[in-house]
Amino acid sequence: MLADLDAFLNVEEFATIREFCGVLLKVSYQFYRDAMSGRVQDDYMGLHGDHVRLTFRASDFLRKKSELPREKERVTFRGKSYTVDHSESEFGMCRLELSRYRGRKG
Repeated sequence: MLADLDAFLNVEEFATIREFCGVLLKVSYQFYRDAMSGRVQDDYMGLHGDHVRLTFRASDFLRKKSELPREKERVTFRGKSYTVDHSESEFGMCRLELSRYRGRKG
């Protein structure tokens, strides 16, 4: 199964090199944003959430760090601080859901 990792994450086609927790990794990621009202508008005043879905090879991260991030842990991605909402690792891949919330004054 580990030999099939390239089928799950075609590094050459989908991944980019980004900084995660001080480690440069080949990752696949997706940003998305929400507002507490359930709509996203640039002029919406209130609490906004920035989220990232992040996937990478666990072994690439573990070469530099002793363990994978756990839920509720604070991490950095691309120089910004996030909280790990969900963390899973199987078949050699690590998948994380990260979030950060901020207020906005229209």
